[in-house]
Amino acid sequence: MLWLLRKLQPDFKTIADFLPLVPKVSAALWERTSEAKGSNGGGGKCRRSLRAPRWANRKLQRPQPTAYSAGMSALSSHRNFVTVVEYLHDEERSDVKHEYLNGLVHAMEGGTLGHDAIGLNVASALKTRLRGLGCRAHGSDALVHLARQGDERYYYPDASVTCGPFDPAARAIEEPVVVFEVLSPSTARIDRTEKKEAYLTCASLQHYVLIEPERVEVTIYTRAAEGWATTIYHELTDTLPLPAIETSLPLAEIYEG
Repeated sequence: MLWLLRKLQPDFKTIADFLPLVPKVSAALWERTSEAKGSNGGGGKCRRSLRAPRWANRKLQRPQPTAYSAGMSALSSHRNFVTVVEYLHDEERSDVKHEYLNGLVHAMEGGTLGHDAIGLNVASALKTRLRGLGCRAHGSDALVHLARQGDERYYYPDASVTCGPFDPAARAIEEPVVVFEVLSPSTARIDRTEKKEAYLTCASLQHYVLIEPERVEVTIYTRAAEGWATTIYHELTDTLPLPAIETSLPLAEIYEG
């Protein structure tokens, strides 16, 4: 098979280089077998024949891990381990968003329309308020990169804010100042524990905001002189203060619609 790999990709070196070629290799072998059968007179039998795999022309997908928690780090020997380079390469071409935690890749579930509406409300309100202030609002498609002492993660928050120079070609946000997560039954525990712990170790982050979509409840963690201060708002008449970016958000706007 080596001759075929060299033909399809001259710079083939490792098995990692081979994986994207599997569908092409399978199809080529099937075609080569069919030609051999044809040269046998059409009705003759080859000494060895191949059946085209059902996935020969499909895009390969990595199997997803069954567990995803902060305790599962450094799984370099696990068959589902993915490098950052592989993750970013595949994520750019994927129709489904995935988050990355120290080699484990987790497919994100779709949210409700209400969940999506709140995220858009936050991003839209921030975009208007931040114009001319040197900061920028980002929506749910902006990837945030967190790296600290061997711990490396990529998350998709529902909204975020960065300040300073903007690089439109960057693959991920490296220094988030504010992060918003709209909770859901499947993500609330992770947002309140694993993600909160990871975000609060990010040196640039000043506010981490959790929003309940089914009831009026907004929790904000704000960096203080000693640790983090936590405040919870329950009324539509309340206003969420964001002093780090010199603005605030009325809860009525967050829950509008």
